[in-house]
Amino acid sequence: MQGPDDEAVVIDETGTVRVEGATTRSRLAQAAGLYRAFAPGGNLLLLERSALRREQGEKHAQVLMAGDIVTSTTVLEVMSFVAQNRWHGELRIDGPDASRWLQIADGALKAAGSGVPTERLGEVMVAAGIITADQLARCVLGASPTRRFGEIAVDKGYTNREQLFEALRMQMQRIFQNALVEAAGHYVMWRRTEEDAAANIPAMMLHLPIQGLLMEGVQRIDEMALFRRRVPNGEVCPMASSRAATATVTDSLRPVLGLSDGTRSILEIARTLRSDEYQITKWVCQLLQIGVVELKTQGQLDASAATEMIARFNPVLRRIFEAVERHGN
Repeated sequence: MQGPDDEAVVIDETGTVRVEGATTRSRLAQAAGLYRAFAPGGNLLLLERSALRREQGEKHAQVLMAGDIVTSTTVLEVMSFVAQNRWHGELRIDGPDASRWLQIADGALKAAGSGVPTERLGEVMVAAGIITADQLARCVLGASPTRRFGEIAVDKGYTNREQLFEALRMQMQRIFQNALVEAAGHYVMWRRTEEDAAANIPAMMLHLPIQGLLMEGVQRIDEMALFRRRVPNGEVCPMASSRAATATVTDSLRPVLGLSDGTRSILEIARTLRSDEYQITKWVCQLLQIGVVELKTQGQLDASAATEMIARFNPVLRRIFEAVERHGN
């Protein structure tokens, strides 16, 4: 999984460009040439290949549309336009904390990817009860660029092809729906060259009609707007109330209630339960409705407690570094 530094490009105050990300450096090396730069402001910097190189017949990817995400419905409108015009290509959506890509053709979602941990295939499979957390860890240890997670899970007998296919569908839906609610960042819709597309075909492709996904997405957006009246953001921390001990809650709500100790935010609970912010917010609203939780904002860092914790770790880290130095690494 790529980290933020893998795609880092730095532009300093003098306009000098420095590429720090190894992944981006490799991609740019394949696109060497002369470009014109457009800096319209906002979150996008566009580079256009020189007309001379285009006239010489050089093959390159086509950028179909790009722009800033300015409202909570920007991505929804872009998706609707792409589906209605039956464009095909790859739509990348970069939010403040997440990057996602969607491969689209003939009005359908064919494949999807995400850098969000809870949107990985293995996490989705654990959340759905298809595999266990222990089986997930074993599969991750055996994964490699040439051997994908799903193949390993099937080979080990943890799941079968039908369950894997269903989990992939669930993952794509989760990525799509979470991309729809991004309210900031930017998007780019582009089409690869034939050679590049052939070299980047996903291991498994589905056909999920976008219009159906959009209808579900509109419902989620409307519901989230209602949830926000009671739960202002994902940073608030639900805390079990005095009624929690005697109240009866459904099986779906019980894990959320169990983690509602006033120290975990909704986003943290979502990560723990391998879910997303929308679903946990929905469940917290239901718990608020029956009066078994209360909301509190995250407390400020206790400086004395932090200092004490650091003091405990310092001797351990010192011994680790001393051992590493003795062994010459």
